[in-house]
Amino acid sequence: MTALAYNFKSDGLYYNILSETDRTVEVTYYRNDGYGSYYNDAYGDIEIPSKLIYDRKTYKVTSIGKYAFYKCSGLTSVTIPNSVTSIGISAFYNCSGLTSVTIGNSVTSIGNSAFSNCSGLISIIVDESNPSFSSIEGILYNNDATTLIYCPITKKTVTIPNSVTSIGYSAFSGCSGLTSVTIPNSVTSIDNNAFYKCSGLTSVTIPNSVTSIGQRVFENCSGLTSVTIGNSVTSIGGSAFYNCSGLTSVTIGNSVTSIGQRAFYDCSRLTSVTIPNSVTSIGGSAFYNCSGLT
Repeated sequence: MTALAYNFKSDGLYYNILSETDRTVEVTYYRNDGYGSYYNDAYGDIEIPSKLIYDRKTYKVTSIGKYAFYKCSGLTSVTIPNSVTSIGISAFYNCSGLTSVTIGNSVTSIGNSAFSNCSGLISIIVDESNPSFSSIEGILYNNDATTLIYCPITKKTVTIPNSVTSIGYSAFSGCSGLTSVTIPNSVTSIDNNAFYKCSGLTSVTIPNSVTSIGQRVFENCSGLTSVTIGNSVTSIGGSAFYNCSGLTSVTIGNSVTSIGQRAFYDCSRLTSVTIPNSVTSIGGSAFYNCSGLT
């Protein structure tokens, strides 16, 4: 069933009223089909207003709702005003024509996959006075650059600064052109889906500082041929290297205690694996269809 999702439309954008008392609204999509697709006809360069008038009332725009610009392929740039405090889950998911995003100084939360699969995105710029987020060379970080939140898909090589301690959820997801990434010794965790579908990545060295590799971290990294997992890693998440069809060698550090379900599922070119004595559990189908293992 198709459902309309907005209260009113103004200057080509759709809005939901969040509070009549506070007169606040969020930007939203205009309908969903009930099967996981959301529709918005926004296109071109958009500057979201901080305030607008509807029905002779003045409203403040405080949020970009979840799925607000989902798959808006005609969207080319977005400027988010200082009135906005949050950007929802998958707000700009798969906006293939989007090249730049400017975020105001009041945004304190950004949902998972907010900018995922934006294949034309070159940079994300954050107002210098924003207390929660920052950008370095167009890459989105939290304010003190301890967490890398999102890397635009167009980046070819990335050197992660030494301030970073964690690589966030889907941080490099879909970066098919990424060929090289340098992970510093300051990083201790790599979250789920961090390098999902980075098909151009050929080799990765996970430093000894990293203690956990999340689920689906390198899933569908078809160009990945070798991986070295540092000695501090204690767990390899489920589907971590799922369908890494080019992977021929993997070195598992001697601190790993668990290998998750489907961790190396469909790694058809993998010829040998040495599992250290520290491993106490191996999940179901961990090496399923690894036809090259001898």
